[in-house]
Amino acid sequence: MLFGKIQEYYEVSGGGMIKPENGDANLHFERSAVRWGGATTPKTDLRLSYEIGKNEEGADCAVKLQPA
Repeated sequence: MLFGKIQEYYEVSGGGMIKPENGDANLHFERSAVRWGGATTPKTDLRLSYEIGKNEEGADCAVKLQPA
């Protein structure tokens, strides 16, 4: 399991960027990758756990995001 913080979140498009704690390159994520319920919207600097998956174009992206 990896950890990072949300660096940017675009509420209109429903995507954002997560900055990994291990120093790797930032990863894109989609709102659909967020795994918690309720009205919580991803916020900048929120620390999350995540896994690395692939988007539709085959590029790395963050998936299975959960508050850490």
